[in-house]
Parts: sequence; C-alpha cells; structure tokens
Amino acid sequence: MTNLAIVIAVIFIVSWLSRVIGHVVVLDYEQAIKYRRGRCEGVAGAGSYWFNPVVTRYVKFDLRPGTDTLYQEQTVTSDGVMTVFAIDAIYQVVDPLAAMQTSASYQDTFRAELQNAFRRVIAAAPSAALIGGREELAGQIARALEPRANGLGLKVIAVYLKDARFPIRDKGRLHPDDPQPRELRGD
Repeated sequence: MTNLAIVIAVIFIVSWLSRVIGHVVVLDYEQAIKYRRGRCEGVAGAGSYWFNPVVTRYVKFDLRPGTDTLYQEQTVTSDGVMTVFAIDAIYQVVDPLAAMQTSASYQDTFRAELQNAFRRVIAAAPSAALIGGREELAGQIARALEPRANGLGLKVIAVYLKDARFPIRDKGRLHPDDPQPRELRGD
C-alpha cells in the first residue's frame, strides 16, 4: 500500500512540476522572443531556458533562409502585353522582434509585398524587356521589395522570375500592335 502511495505522490509531483516549470531549447539557427506577463522582454539566442509557463512564453523563429513562390502571377506590361510568371523569392528573418511585432503574419505580408513589387516593375517594363532581361527585372523586383522587407525584419536574398508565358490572344498576335498573326510570321 505504501508503494502505491509513493507512486501516486511521484505522479502528482511530476504533473505539478510540468505545469509550473517550462523548458525551451533554442537551436543555433533559431532565436526566440521572450514574453513575460504579456510584455516583450527581448530576444533569446541559442541555448536552453527554464521558465514559469504560467507567466512566460517563448516564440521561436527560424533564421535559416526561406522561399516564397508565387505561381501563375499575371500582369500587363507597359505596352499592353499580358504576361504570366512564376516568382521565387528567397528571404531570411534578420530581426525576429520586428517580424513578430510589425505584422500578424510576416510571411503573408511578405507575399503581398512581393506581388505588389512584381506588378509595379513588370507594369513599367515593355514586353521586349521580358524576353531577354528577366535577371535585370528580378533585380529590380528585389530592390523594390527590399525596403518593405526590411521593415518586416526580413532580408531579401534573391528573386527569380521563371516559367514566363505570354498568353496568345487575337489570332496569335503577341502584341496588340503586331500586324501579322504568329503563324504567318514563321516564328
């Protein structure tokens, strides 16, 4: 009977301690924001932390580069040609505190800013620039995106335009001012 009482007492103590003592491990490629009683107390680097989970919480951030891909992104160039692209943007969280406090979801906000930067740059470019100058346009998108990403605590590493398509309309014309349909030009 005493053994049963000891086992029950140990189970009770362990369950009580698990509610009163919390533990988090922040890995080398992570940082964590520490909140105590709802207030931010700063950023914790790599290490092992014990805390009271009733009043303290840690929110971990992965600092490794991440990728956001937009598929089938459509816009019109400055000379009226419809384009469809896939876009890859590689970014990294450099300021977890800004990423957490600037937006409810820094990933969703980054995606929206990427779409806006893409549309602004492509809308200002002629269709001829899209064929041979995708790297330059990707660089322009990255430069247009960078100030907004910095405000979110992110760093833009690279932007890639890929899978370019020009939907052919109006009997195969590539451009509204093109006098001959594509099949008549011998392309």
